[in-house]
Amino acid sequence: MRMPNKIKEYVGEYYIDEVKDYHVSGDSVFNICNKYILKISNNIERLKREYEKDKWFKNVLPVPTPIIFIVEDNTAYYLKEYIDGEVLCLEKYLNTPNTLIKLLKEALTMFHNVDVTNCPFIVGDGNTIIHGDFCLPNILVKDNRVVGFIDLEAAGVGDIWCDYAWCIWSLEYNTGTDKYTNQLLKELNIVFDQEKFLKYTCD
Repeated sequence: MRMPNKIKEYVGEYYIDEVKDYHVSGDSVFNICNKYILKISNNIERLKREYEKDKWFKNVLPVPTPIIFIVEDNTAYYLKEYIDGEVLCLEKYLNTPNTLIKLLKEALTMFHNVDVTNCPFIVGDGNTIIHGDFCLPNILVKDNRVVGFIDLEAAGVGDIWCDYAWCIWSLEYNTGTDKYTNQLLKELNIVFDQEKFLKYTCD
């Protein structure tokens, strides 16, 4: 596989495995021996945002440690450290909704409790640190604890309901039912906001 020499210096002779599940960005994603993740994209600005946000959020949340970002031949390459965890949309979690909902609450609380004071990224109205794409494949867990967040290109200071909306949408989409939604709302101690839900999930 073609890649810049500076990326090769890190990757070396490690086995490279393409990741095809759970991402819809159009980027090419590669797992390098559970040591690094390499993302390759023609959307240079979007991948650069992810890199810049990982750099900032690394100080306050468990997100991938950025290694290097390079643009070559109109293609962006972003190499970051691998986080040892499983995506929350695996069947083992979808089949245990009580555990799933507790993990979602834990993940949301971790994000929304971050101090907004020094965050340089404004992504919408509101005064809460949000993920911006709070879907189950972007939450990593291990031993029934949240251990990481990925795909932070939309993260920053914004409306907390952006995360609530995508969390509800993703829970219903991945489980194939809305029967757990009220349980999630109760766990979060919030009332469903139809207007906000449609605003963020139907754009």
